[in-house]
Amino acid sequence: MGQLNAQTMIDRVKSALGNPDALLVSNDFILQWLNQTLMRITATKDFTEFCKNETITTTASIAEYTMSGTDVLYIENVTNTTTKFDLKKCDGTDYDLWISSVGTTGIPTHYFVSDVTTTGDIKKLTFFPTPSSAVDLRVGYRKKATQLVVDPTSNYSCLSSLWDHVLIYGAIAEGWMHLTEPDKAAAFAAMYSGAEREAWRAEYHPSEVPASGGRAFKAGVG
Repeated sequence: MGQLNAQTMIDRVKSALGNPDALLVSNDFILQWLNQTLMRITATKDFTEFCKNETITTTASIAEYTMSGTDVLYIENVTNTTTKFDLKKCDGTDYDLWISSVGTTGIPTHYFVSDVTTTGDIKKLTFFPTPSSAVDLRVGYRKKATQLVVDPTSNYSCLSSLWDHVLIYGAIAEGWMHLTEPDKAAAFAAMYSGAEREAWRAEYHPSEVPASGGRAFKAGVG
């Protein structure tokens, strides 16, 4: 957990921006920038607590499946652990084209996110070809980080205190862009990048990176 709570970080960002008028830079804006930075960090760094996986066991003739994991940020990979290969990602347009052709059942080789629930950010995955039998598909995904809030009670970052100043630098860079000060924004973006590298170097432990974050097999279709 971080050392600085959300309100303290907001105050520090506001001070670094020269305490602009609240109508120009509100606390809500700054909180949004802090959370954008938090999301960017956890989406691109392999923190074990945000790298998750679950197994979907297919049923013959059913193409779409609802994941059990909540707050899913994005899907990293889908692996057929029964016959050992990674599925390729496609989109809905591809799927509609393919599904209209002949021979649309078999072992899935492609997937796409076909829907997201309105609550909980639970994703639905559709597979092509439509499964003709039961196979185990391991879905590796990135989980959303708990957001910083100030209401009703100011909380702390879900990351360690190593990242507090990284979040602040990222929010300051966003703030200067908002204030149309690109040179100042670039200076703080550079500070953010350097601080991010140092924090990750101190935080990172190779043995803790889960296998689900990588690519274990080749795709089944070229």
